Amino acid sequence: MTDKIDHVWEIMEKGHVCMLVTRDGGELRARPMGAMPRRDEHVVWFVTDIRAHKDEELRADPSACITFESGSTYLSVSGHAEVMRDEAKMKEIWSVAVDAWFPDGPEDPNAVLLKFTPHEAEYWEGPGRIVAGLKMAMASIRDTPPDLGENKKVSM
Repeated sequence: MTDKIDHVWEIMEKGHVCMLVTRDGGELRARPMGAMPRRDEHVVWFVTDIRAHKDEELRADPSACITFESGSTYLSVSGHAEVMRDEAKMKEIWSVAVDAWFPDGPEDPNAVLLKFTPHEAEYWEGPGRIVAGLKMAMASIRDTPPDLGENKKVSM
């Protein structure tokens, strides 16, 4: 099981952008976010704008999901998220990419941390598009389900 957990972290570490899904009232809402996975902390950090209302959504329901895609690898991670202020952590994870959104630096009053703690993950890894297409065509001819790779659920 440890190998599968490590694999989930490897997928997250390769992806720099993910989709963050929260609840906005009764509806699901997704938006792209710059992910900063920290395996040793068992957390994925984000810097976000307090004016974007994620804090309100997460106070109402801290359940969240992040999804990553890279080529023919897909990952969905469910967990809990919270918006917080931590000046030391903000300075630690600050980057040039974050600075593009908050030119006043880590002290920008609108910049806050979003801490995502993963609980469960599921990943799908398959062949590239051309190979997948060929496998699907062969499966159709043979009247058998195609083998399109590996799908695993992982408790984090």
